[in-house]
Amino acid sequence: MPQMNQPRMSAPMPQKTALKPFIPRPDDVKFKVEIPDSLVGRVLGRLGATITEIQNTSGCEVKFSQRGEYVPGTQNRLLYVCGQPAGCKVAQQLILSKIEGDTGPELTWEQIK
Repeated sequence: MPQMNQPRMSAPMPQKTALKPFIPRPDDVKFKVEIPDSLVGRVLGRLGATITEIQNTSGCEVKFSQRGEYVPGTQNRLLYVCGQPAGCKVAQQLILSKIEGDTGPELTWEQIK
């Protein structure tokens, strides 16, 4: 039987990683993709830790449309990615890996919509 006055153990809070500044360049590529609202949390992560990691690793700016702002007729939010082509490819792979999860099916970028 558990004791009544013991502190509750919970998962440790992730360390807040500083976001590296994004400096736009004239040869940057930009794209947007629809992400089901139910999967947005996987990309954002706790306290934004995952999206910050994606941005810092890829060197791209990655951001979602505002909460409640959906693609008309859907429950999908827009994910915007801007940066150098190689960095965007890295960001795309990191985003796909977060959406798939540890045991999820393999998805292609086109299947996210």
